[in-house]
Amino acid sequence: MIAETTDLTRELNRWCEGNRDGLDQVFEKALGNLKVIVGRALAGERERTLQTTELSNELYLELSDFSPQSFDSRRQFFKLAELKVGRLLRDRYRRRHAEIRGGKLRRVEIDAADQLADGRLSDELDISVRRAFEKLEQVDPRAHRISVLRYVCDLPYEMIAGEVGVAVSTVRRDWATAKLFLARELQIDRARRSGA
Repeated sequence: MIAETTDLTRELNRWCEGNRDGLDQVFEKALGNLKVIVGRALAGERERTLQTTELSNELYLELSDFSPQSFDSRRQFFKLAELKVGRLLRDRYRRRHAEIRGGKLRRVEIDAADQLADGRLSDELDISVRRAFEKLEQVDPRAHRISVLRYVCDLPYEMIAGEVGVAVSTVRRDWATAKLFLARELQIDRARRSGA
């Protein structure tokens, strides 16, 4: 076991130095642990369309495009692998459900419906929404990130919680607060535009 740990650390260092063969060796030595990570991620999937080996192969391709500077520990490598697996599953979920959600149509909150022009956001409203998001980012970066994942990416609360690293109840609370903040900013901007 200690020899495996040392070998893996050595191969991680080779990969960080730019040796592409290092990644192959890392993957070979860590495959058991990586399959556990992939298996855990797949266990949470409602619509299981992937096998562990298939997702492990996608992870390898994802990591082959990644050029690490260094790893402080093996644990950091496994955390990176876990994040990449989560990202792969989210991207796959989005692609699979894009058609269901209207393809390339833009999501618009009902509150903004009175400001729609010819069935789409006016340029002024689009700019206002961007400004409101920028202000939110300055005031509360976590709520901003949650809002982008919810409003723009249309992710479910559970996925956002995993991505941000907080409880689902925190995501719901931050999203509710962010919606109030954004609505207030849009009202202020609308008043400023109508008064100008």
